[in-house]
Amino acid sequence: MSQLVRVARCSECGYRVVPAATDGRFFEYRGVLINLPPELYVPRCQGCGVFDLTDFETARQVDVVLQELYVADADLIQQCFDEYHARQKRK
Repeated sequence: MSQLVRVARCSECGYRVVPAATDGRFFEYRGVLINLPPELYVPRCQGCGVFDLTDFETARQVDVVLQELYVADADLIQQCFDEYHARQKRK
């Protein structure tokens, strides 16, 4: 079953914004950069690369995924913060 793709115009540069599902899309969440899974489609401008999260449903999906990934890696994130702060104190 095929799905319709909604093409919009970028509010930054006016170029096309189309849903993209690729690896390497990092979003800041609670002070941590988190890579979105490639299965999640997020509209992105083909001209300037800005993500378009103006659609409520898309923004909600991204937020839910970021929350899940943050919680799943909470121990590792806390360990990294602790090590960083320990190094800062030694300086």
